[in-house]
Amino acid sequence: MRSLAIIGTGIAGMACAYFLRNRYDITVFEKNGYVGGHTNTVYLDEGSRKVPVDTGFMVYNDHTYPNLIRFFDHLGIKSVNTSMSFSVNDAASGFETSYTSLSSFFPDLASAFSPQRYRLLLAMKRLFEAGREFLANEKDTELPLTEFIARNHIDPLATEKFLLPMTAAIWSTPTDKMKDYPAITLLRFLVNHGMLGFGDQFQWKTLQGGSQQYKEKILKEISSKTRTNAGVTQLRRQAGKVRVINKLGEYNDFDDVIIATHADQALALLEQPNEPEQNLLSRFQYNVNPVVLHSDPKVMPRRKRAWASWNYRYESIDSKQVGSTHYWMNKLQNVSDRKNYFVSVDYPGEIDPQQTHWSFTYEHPRFDAAAIKAQPSLPQLNENGPIYYCGSYFRYGFHEDAFTSALNLCKQLNDGRDPLS
Repeated sequence: MRSLAIIGTGIAGMACAYFLRNRYDITVFEKNGYVGGHTNTVYLDEGSRKVPVDTGFMVYNDHTYPNLIRFFDHLGIKSVNTSMSFSVNDAASGFETSYTSLSSFFPDLASAFSPQRYRLLLAMKRLFEAGREFLANEKDTELPLTEFIARNHIDPLATEKFLLPMTAAIWSTPTDKMKDYPAITLLRFLVNHGMLGFGDQFQWKTLQGGSQQYKEKILKEISSKTRTNAGVTQLRRQAGKVRVINKLGEYNDFDDVIIATHADQALALLEQPNEPEQNLLSRFQYNVNPVVLHSDPKVMPRRKRAWASWNYRYESIDSKQVGSTHYWMNKLQNVSDRKNYFVSVDYPGEIDPQQTHWSFTYEHPRFDAAAIKAQPSLPQLNENGPIYYCGSYFRYGFHEDAFTSALNLCKQLNDGRDPLS
């Protein structure tokens, strides 16, 4: 049996370990003190009960997460329906609205008589029409979003109060960086996820009891082969094998290695990257996103009628707009009927320390033109071994994308057989 090192325990690394555990002699390396990456459920004490709150992977749907759903079914994981309502709150101007329904779009009487609100609706209609027309032609694959907006004379209201905050929240990326995203990739994603039209929204789901439920099923099979707090610092190709050196100074030689980390981290591990590795992996950049789990409501819209499952907030700092995303976990995952819980990403202000429960830092890929241009060539990295790659950067940067890249790799290493068949 060939030896296999798997580096990283996000959904891609966990999936590889689970599917290949009987075919290889596996050892899994994780730099953190926990397994799971963005599959990270925090348990909070609430009287005599424990409240599970997801802080990374939270939701999915039946349309754009087909492989993940197959995996959840395979593991016997149960889900419940949830709402993916969205709000925008401009703290400086006082503008706030939720795109959940007409009543939340007009959260008070004054907004119902505001010409700006009706202009926003018309501007969104124009945006949806222009986006679908652009996708129907698909002539310019590298046109940045900001140029698409200018060419189609999209009212800034639709971009500043809807499109940019929504996509910034989806990708955990600042709005100024979102403007550089290739329009065709972003618009195609929105159409595929039912987000480029009125009434197109899909039914979203969340895992009953949190994402920890599926992680525990995997860990039952791989925990004895998994090492936490054992970050790998270098990979060295030598004598037909790969030497894996960790932060403790220990090293082991393996027949094969799967790097299931972010692309930039993967490149940094290679002592001598070959030309394709250097050329492709170097194209991907990442945003560092501080995350806080808390109960401080000041991050939410002032009018509770405008509260939604995910809420984008603008702050004016040094004459610049700074954005942050806030997930209302009571609405999103129905975590508690006693206290409000929020997961805030990139919030620049101070959250009440007395209401702060947990904090961490995640990283998310930034898909500029260079990264998207590299994606079609990524499978070339897995043609010969002995080092293989998988991760969310293979597509859109989400859980389904990371899992699908792992599933495809495991199929390749399993003589072409689908591990889920």
